This record gives sequence, structure tokens and C-alpha cells, in this order.
Amino acid sequence: MVSYNRRAMIELSLLALDHQSYRDFEVIVCDDGSSDGTVELVQRMTHRVSYPLRLFTWEDRGFRRAGVINAGIAMARNDLVVCTDEDCVPHSRFLEGHACRARPGCFNLAKVIKVPQQKMVLATPDDAQAGRMDTLLGPLQKADLWIWSLKYRQWMLTGRRDRPKLNGANFAVWRKDLWEINGLDNRFVGYGYEDNDLRRRLLLAGKRIRVAVRQAVTFHLWEKKKVYDVGTSGVRNKAYAEREKTQVICADGLRQTARRLRLEIPKQYHQSSQPR
Repeated sequence: MVSYNRRAMIELSLLALDHQSYRDFEVIVCDDGSSDGTVELVQRMTHRVSYPLRLFTWEDRGFRRAGVINAGIAMARNDLVVCTDEDCVPHSRFLEGHACRARPGCFNLAKVIKVPQQKMVLATPDDAQAGRMDTLLGPLQKADLWIWSLKYRQWMLTGRRDRPKLNGANFAVWRKDLWEINGLDNRFVGYGYEDNDLRRRLLLAGKRIRVAVRQAVTFHLWEKKKVYDVGTSGVRNKAYAEREKTQVICADGLRQTARRLRLEIPKQYHQSSQPR
């Protein structure tokens, strides 16, 4: 779970995860240098939830989503890595949905259900702690997920190169597959496009997409619209993501992050593979 300065929202998400139907999981909060009390909250939450909860945080040196996710992957112990954000509250069958759809050599793509402002009254710590967040999935939302699931499959049948997209707030990849391609590319610093690059390299490595739109449901909480300063980093990231030739194994990624942070690297990946 990636976090940055959304203390109130991450509390809801962590509480809701305590009501998952699938119980064999751990949560690693990958914090990109929060200064609003998020780190202290997560540390206290380790005593409030029944699942293993761990925290990684580092200094705030700008938007480093790729790097902080790589840190979480290096810390992960389970075979399947499910990625989400702190402002997403999972349905009680969220992890079960990803686990059921997971297949060797494949990665799961899914979406988020946007919670409108008027429904935010249902998103309270009491509701999350009592397991009532599933009520945000109504008939209209279910119908919308059916439609999106069909769109995903149509794009795959027609061979769309850029669709379906990998939504960084809801996807699942086998840990060994992430190590094989060296995780996310640390060259993506600033806002955007690291998820597009990960999808592209997984496909180039021969991995296939599995659609988990209806099975792995999570709710993206409303907040007052933020204006992201895409600036030069966004332009640079876009150009790099759309480069003509993409190396399957990035030159600066998961292994390099693990070495810098002195995190364990699985024995089979000790030898640094060459980008290809």
C-alpha cells in the first residue's frame, strides 16, 4: 500500500483490511515521506489490526512512487503482490478476488470504484471497523463493473497495445515475476507513467493479463480535487515511457533499491541481470 499525507484515509483502509475473507496476507505500507502523522498512525495500527502490518518510510524527496513500491516488494514475503493506495478502501472480498484470478505467468488488472462526495458519510472509522464499507457497492456500481469487464476483454481480443491500462491502485503480480523484470523503473521520478512502463515490460517478458475487474473491488475515496503539478517531470516521464525500445529488465529497479536500503534479495536474483 502506497501512502503520502493521507492520514485519515489510510486509517479507513487499514481497518477495512481486517475484514477480508482471504486471511493469508500481510500489509506493507510504503510511505513516500509523509509529514502529517501517517507514519505514527501506522505504527499504532500494528496493535489494532489482526493481520501482520509493516511499515517502510523514507525522506520526502519528491514523488518517488516507483522507488517506494520497489522497497515494499523487496520486503514482501507472500508469493502474490497486490498493490493499492492509501485512499482506497477494499471490499471484504478484494484480496480473495485477486487470489482467485491469479494464474502462473499472468498479472491481474482491475479498477477502482469512485466514491462521490455525498457517499463519504458512509466512510468513517466506525464503518470500516465494523465491516460496513461493502455497502458502497450497489447495483449501479456492479453494473458498471460488468461493463468495464467486457471492455477489458474486448480490448484484449482486438489486440489493443495500450489497453486495458494498469491502474496503480489495484493490480496484482507474482513476486517472482517482479524480481525477474527488476520491479519498477526508478528512473520514473515525479508524477506519472511508472505503471504504464511496468505493464509494458511484463507483457514483453511474456506475462499475460488476467481481468479481475468484478472480483477485486476497491473504493477510491473522494477528496477535494488536487491540482498535480505535472511540470517537467511529467513530460520527461511520458517521453521515457513511450520510448521506442523498452528493456524488459530495467537498469535501475528492484535489485538496486534493495541494495541501497540493505534489504534482502532472494538468492536466485543475487546476480544482477543485464537489461534486455
